[in-house]
Amino acid sequence: MASSESLFQDSNDRIEFSELLHVHAGLRWELTLLYEKSLLLVKSIGTGGSKELQWKNNLSTFLKQFDFFFVIFHSHSKAEDDIIMPALTNRAAISMGKIPEELSHEHDGHHQFFDNIRLHLLPLRNEGAMNLSGEKSEGLRSLVEHVALLIEKLRSVVMLHFRKEEEELLPLLVTHFTKEELIELVGKIIGERSGELMQQFIAVLSRGLPPNDRDKAIGQIKEAAKGTLFSRWLEVAPSGESKENSMGMEIETPKGTSTGAGAVRSFDFDRGPHTFPDSEQVTSLGCKHYRRKCKILSPCCNQFFGCRLCHDEYFENSMDNMHSIDRYLIKTVKCMVCQTEQLVSKNCMSCNTRFAKYVCTVCRLYDDNVDHRIYHCPFCNVCRTGRNLGDDFFHCMKCNACINTKHRNHRCMEHSLESNCPICFSDMFSSTKPIKELNCGHFMHRECFDNFSKNDFKCPVCRKAIIDMSEHWRHYEGLVANYRSSLAMQRRYPTVEKRMIHCNECSTDGEAQRVVIEELPYAIPFKCTKCKTYNTVVL
Repeated sequence: MASSESLFQDSNDRIEFSELLHVHAGLRWELTLLYEKSLLLVKSIGTGGSKELQWKNNLSTFLKQFDFFFVIFHSHSKAEDDIIMPALTNRAAISMGKIPEELSHEHDGHHQFFDNIRLHLLPLRNEGAMNLSGEKSEGLRSLVEHVALLIEKLRSVVMLHFRKEEEELLPLLVTHFTKEELIELVGKIIGERSGELMQQFIAVLSRGLPPNDRDKAIGQIKEAAKGTLFSRWLEVAPSGESKENSMGMEIETPKGTSTGAGAVRSFDFDRGPHTFPDSEQVTSLGCKHYRRKCKILSPCCNQFFGCRLCHDEYFENSMDNMHSIDRYLIKTVKCMVCQTEQLVSKNCMSCNTRFAKYVCTVCRLYDDNVDHRIYHCPFCNVCRTGRNLGDDFFHCMKCNACINTKHRNHRCMEHSLESNCPICFSDMFSSTKPIKELNCGHFMHRECFDNFSKNDFKCPVCRKAIIDMSEHWRHYEGLVANYRSSLAMQRRYPTVEKRMIHCNECSTDGEAQRVVIEELPYAIPFKCTKCKTYNTVVL
């Protein structure tokens, strides 16, 4: 069997599947680093000033490296189990045999191995473990030596697993999937990863790969995210290559624990109405849209506002100066506690006040309401409502939208949200209003849908039914059947009308006929002979 390196070199236009080759290479580097840090930890146990300081530093870096590797490895294994393996299984031309099943079982074994190591690390995470004494150091030495042995065994097991995947799984992928299909798989994988996780993966690729391979890996990610704002996010987001970020330190776009009026709606198909803060919340610092302890300086008109929505509402009715703010150009904020003006940050440089629980320095979004949930999508490059990608939402690269995980089998409409609502004609991609997906796959604001559907059932874009019309079709069938029965009892024949029609549902043109029921105040539409619906028009 050819090695992964030779596979990589034989067919560069098809074989570069980054999740198996590049991520494996990066994880090998991280795992080797973890093993080396475990050995340093063993050597640093002892008493005395220099030894204790060395112990504290080595213990801290070892725990961070372990936590970092665990998160990345778990995400990688999940991508294989949830996306890569099912894609192979669903490809009818492949007889999978025991390969994916065996590798999936190995993933289960890895999780058990990690759980065992994490259990042994619990005593080392206590604050008391940082302070060594003669008696304590001997007990810790035994524990740390055992942990080092577990890490060594984990390294051997994972390295062997990677090799098996590259020799057995990778050839199946590159044989039975085109380059475009592999890119689509990469898109599905990264669409499940949060901005924080994407930063960590980029850190793995940057630290563990030669520059040429790193550029290829990141290039494939960019290609999979083509048409999104991922490249712009890479330019403005905090660097994923920094040691602090990649080792699990607090980053500028933390995990979402909040949601507010200005956070852009994730695509939940039928999300309930948005609510503004109640009267009790309004008494807090901030504005009617957010609790926060700072104001933003608009770069367009050089005025301070509570948030970007306050700015846009202020100028939306201005006849001579109507404009909206570019959130990415905001550079200055003013503390609402001490009135100090300063560059965008999380804390006040003067009084050290934390401006909000949730801070995104990419969107310049601050929200201090702990009941809200917001996350920053690296592909939309805006903050969306929800817990996070990979949790309750994923980013669909075709739709270029964040979609609730309960709608994984949605109908894709390429870049469908990058348009205006067909009813109110306002932008939907950055809208803070709930968005509704129609049965045909198009979108409109939920409020617009509620009003529009009272008077019409056809999509204003494609004319397909936007709601379930099956009951209406059955009602028409019943009317015709009853009328035919009534005529039969009278020994009469119905009047039949023939016309050439076009079906809005299946786009079929052809001749159709209908029974004319004179007693009805309206004419029953012609029935499509192909899809059996009544959503038709006469040609």
